[in-house]
Amino acid sequence: SFSFLSLAYFGLDKLDTAFQHHLASLKWANRMTGLKRFALRNQALFLFQRGHHERAIELLGLFYANPFTKPDHETMPLVQQLLDRINAEISRTILDAAWERGENQSVDEVFQMEFDGIVNFDEE
Repeated sequence: SFSFLSLAYFGLDKLDTAFQHHLASLKWANRMTGLKRFALRNQALFLFQRGHHERAIELLGLFYANPFTKPDHETMPLVQQLLDRINAEISRTILDAAWERGENQSVDEVFQMEFDGIVNFDEE
């Protein structure tokens, strides 16, 4: 799947290739509602990498707010590394507030906002 390829290239620090696979996974997820949450989790990696820390935390809060989303940071080292960086670099107050904002957002609304922003950015 494009989502896993994106993570693999991200882990290899091949960010341009990772982003292209991420964009493909977002386009696929836009047609399949069940994949949106996972696409947003991957989006958090790119956002944090680009310095959008609070937004990345919000997306992780949204991802983990679903009781059916098994915490996958044990099997996804990149997610664990991101969580470790967040805990080391972001104050607890900011982290908790951003996480809570994420938990209270709509997956469909957030996905559409992120998707529109990325597609528009990619087309420029």
